[in-house]
Amino acid sequence: TKPALGTDGRQRIGRKGIGFKSVFKITDTPTIHSGDWHFRFDARLPSPHGLNLKGLGYIVPEWLPASDRQFEGWTTEIRLPFKAGLGEEDRAHLQRDLEALNGALLLNLTGLRRVHLVDRTAPEPTPRMLERVDLHEERDGDIAWRLVRIGDAGVERCWFSVDGSFPFASGNAGERIHITLSFPLPTSKTTPEWLTEELPLMPT
Repeated sequence: TKPALGTDGRQRIGRKGIGFKSVFKITDTPTIHSGDWHFRFDARLPSPHGLNLKGLGYIVPEWLPASDRQFEGWTTEIRLPFKAGLGEEDRAHLQRDLEALNGALLLNLTGLRRVHLVDRTAPEPTPRMLERVDLHEERDGDIAWRLVRIGDAGVERCWFSVDGSFPFASGNAGERIHITLSFPLPTSKTTPEWLTEELPLMPT
């Protein structure tokens, strides 16, 4: 199953669920609610019909009622409860990875605008919000540039982001590749005056 490519060169899906399977390193029961889909995987259950599907890398999903949602209003909810045998070292490693997440990652994610992080294992959980806001956009054919504001735990920074799709020399005729480049702007370029007075006069 090759990833589907849009006309702009963006990949629409991944390959064979390999990325998602990595969640089983920390959880036995990943739970997903998205739109009208409500289901979970349970790695603790025996494989159906006596087949060793787990050995082949398969775990059959089971449907859940919509009432299993815990966060009303969310478009997509993914819960990854820690598996019982997860050691303290693995938990600490995961916590360090979450703390290292940077709001700039939203510059390269086409559909994600907000990430809400809460460490519920802490004595006093402190929410952390990563957020992207597109302040301005100009487009010329297949090339677009944007002024993007990234917020990370209340600290904001503006970025100049350029993206476009270009012909890609490969065995598939007409194949294109999508590239995004982003550059942090100095603090002096984030004032309301610059946005309303100087930015519209910039050549594109």
